[in-house]
Amino acid sequence: MGAGESAGDRARDAAAAAAYLQQKADRASEAARRWDQGRQGEQRLAELLQPLSRSGFRFLADRRFPGRSGNLDMVVVGPTGAFVLDAKNWTGRLEVDGTALRHNGRRRVQEIESVRGQAAAVAELLDRAGMDRVPVRPALCFVGAATLGGRRAVERVHLADADEVCALVADPDVVLNQEWVEAVHRYLSDALPSRSDQEFGVEEAPDEPVVFMTLWSKYGKRRLYVKDELGMDGGYLDLVEGRAVGTSPGAESVLEQLVPHYLDTGNAMGLSDADQGAIKRFLSSLLGSSRSRPDTPLVVARVWRRPGIQRLYVHRLGSNGTKVDLGWFDLSDGRVQADQQGAEPVIRYCGNRYLAVQSGPQS
Repeated sequence: MGAGESAGDRARDAAAAAAYLQQKADRASEAARRWDQGRQGEQRLAELLQPLSRSGFRFLADRRFPGRSGNLDMVVVGPTGAFVLDAKNWTGRLEVDGTALRHNGRRRVQEIESVRGQAAAVAELLDRAGMDRVPVRPALCFVGAATLGGRRAVERVHLADADEVCALVADPDVVLNQEWVEAVHRYLSDALPSRSDQEFGVEEAPDEPVVFMTLWSKYGKRRLYVKDELGMDGGYLDLVEGRAVGTSPGAESVLEQLVPHYLDTGNAMGLSDADQGAIKRFLSSLLGSSRSRPDTPLVVARVWRRPGIQRLYVHRLGSNGTKVDLGWFDLSDGRVQADQQGAEPVIRYCGNRYLAVQSGPQS
């Protein structure tokens, strides 16, 4: 190789490295913006509820279940019982279509299930303490520019605009006297530690880009979806036809790099023999391509579901074709199983990022 060619190669490598670092910086900036948007929503919710303190209501803001990921934006305890409130600082259009909440036309199933699950967990805590007489109600509170125009309910979850939040909490019949309110508040204050008082498991973004893979099957269709760590869609691999759909050339290259690693463990991932055949057809269709085979290190987190279990298995793919199993993150309770020394921070990062972007921009 001549001196000119060597310099050219180095220049291209340097440009590629600079572009990658800029991409990482852009992703970090976007993530920070979303977290700040969520923080502002939680603060707005706390301000809206403050007048209820004069009527005996008590508040627990930004709380966690020990050993679980995610947080409870607000738990309210008062004469009308307990409420688990999730603040949504959204912009755009909101509507209730039948039994579904839609934001900018997109169904928001995860948010409904999440707050309902949080309320069920709080109710279980109270049952264990002999406080089963306390009703616990879940609600999404829209404190941003996106509003419903009142109050609605979807799948046993209350939905309320900012100016309806106090009425939502104060409307039900009185079920607790003030002595009970104080007792329940004290118990939940101990059972649900404040995020600022609790030391969390450390998370650390890996140097490599993170890609999420999800197997989806419905109406005779089977697809392998790909997203990046900001939740941006990278298209999908049609496992019936064996072709990439809705992807850029770059995303297709990512699929080309990803899927061979899962052919030998297809059953563990949930891939049938037919699925693996579709992957092979996809790879065969690329053999005549003039472009070089992708060779970028990646961290891949694939979703694995079974009845009552939902995990994110995390792998590191090396540029030399190796795949190292790092461990898994339990999407229900935040537990981490690290199979490699030092892998826990990366696994925790992948799990928390997946939870944050699973259903779109964070509130």
